[in-house]
Amino acid sequence: MKIGLVCPYDYSYHGGISAHVSYPAHYFLLMGHRVKIFAPCSKNGVSYFGADVIRVEKPLSMPSNKSIAHIPISPWLPIQAKRGLSQEGFDILHIHEPFCPTLSFSVLMESHFINVGTFHAYYSKPRAYWLFQPIFRRLRPKLQGKIAVSQAAREYVSCYFSGDYQIIPIGVDVDFSSSSSPSRRVC
Repeated sequence: MKIGLVCPYDYSYHGGISAHVSYPAHYFLLMGHRVKIFAPCSKNGVSYFGADVIRVEKPLSMPSNKSIAHIPISPWLPIQAKRGLSQEGFDILHIHEPFCPTLSFSVLMESHFINVGTFHAYYSKPRAYWLFQPIFRRLRPKLQGKIAVSQAAREYVSCYFSGDYQIIPIGVDVDFSSSSSPSRRVC
């Protein structure tokens, strides 16, 4: 099976969502699947566990939810998404934050494959979902599978887009975690 994974944030830095993309990619490769990752990258040659990365634009730093999101902002994203998807011919796409109005949204708009969306976000002030709700509602049928990483993420997305969301938390690499020595706590 040919699987595409879409990471909306800078894949050059290993963090929560990039880990949620790279670890499944690693295990899909071990199972014999072909895997490609679509992601913005601030550095060239980024790959975790040997998965091929299709680099899409350089990310910009934008304030988001009391943090900084490193996301691509470009009018060329839909064109790049369409070109990448037509060249790859995936069997399934796993799109993280499919309604994030950047790479993930562009890929979902252009996809004609089976699409699974994973929702990570919880916002106290849901401006984007509220503002773009009419557009997102038209794209919701393109998601054949819906995942939330927590109960809070499921409740948040369900307020705007009803559906059956399975909760699948972000995984932990047990081998890596168990090989590290515990930190000493002082106090």
